[in-house]
Amino acid sequence: EAAGARAEERLVDEDLPARGSRKEAWTFVDAPAPAHSGKKSRLQESAGLVQHYYDSDAGGPLAEAGDTLYGWIYLDPASPPRAVMLQYNTGDWKHRAYWGEKNLIEYAKTDKDEPVYRYMGPLPAAGQWVRLSADIGAVGIAPGLRIQGVAFSQYGGRAWWDDAGLLRVDPLDKLRRVAALTPELRTPEQTRSLQRAYRSKALPGFADLE
Repeated sequence: EAAGARAEERLVDEDLPARGSRKEAWTFVDAPAPAHSGKKSRLQESAGLVQHYYDSDAGGPLAEAGDTLYGWIYLDPASPPRAVMLQYNTGDWKHRAYWGEKNLIEYAKTDKDEPVYRYMGPLPAAGQWVRLSADIGAVGIAPGLRIQGVAFSQYGGRAWWDDAGLLRVDPLDKLRRVAALTPELRTPEQTRSLQRAYRSKALPGFADLE
């Protein structure tokens, strides 16, 4: 993940309005208790490939430099999936990160480790909530692309999915890092952003900006 303070922007949770168009079965349940966020999580189980997702979210967030994608999951220790995957739509479904058994999930399967089918490592620990995460660059999402859909996919087993979204670099943390640069190393836009912050008192004390 990118370094620095992080601000969470949830895209999916039971207390949020449905984004875009929901597809397949969104099965909200009370177990395992407690949910990671809120009171319910989404149960998904199958002997083979299964997923639930949304797409066509015209008002989805624009990706920004330093963003990390995330989704919380709880694997059933008695029947864990063989592989799990997060997929992202920015006008097409060409951004995927997966964990577990390699080349098992069919979506855009390739022997190459590339953004359309990015291998992230083994399955997370079962029997506890774990955050799956991937930097936007790892799955080929450039800053400025709009995230119009997210898919929660798995092969076999039982898993509960919960909140998912973006971890963004905190705006004040961005400003602090820019402020740490000497004036000659700042871009004109960086200088203007610091000037605005100075005038608003968000970052007081930068005498060279007065």
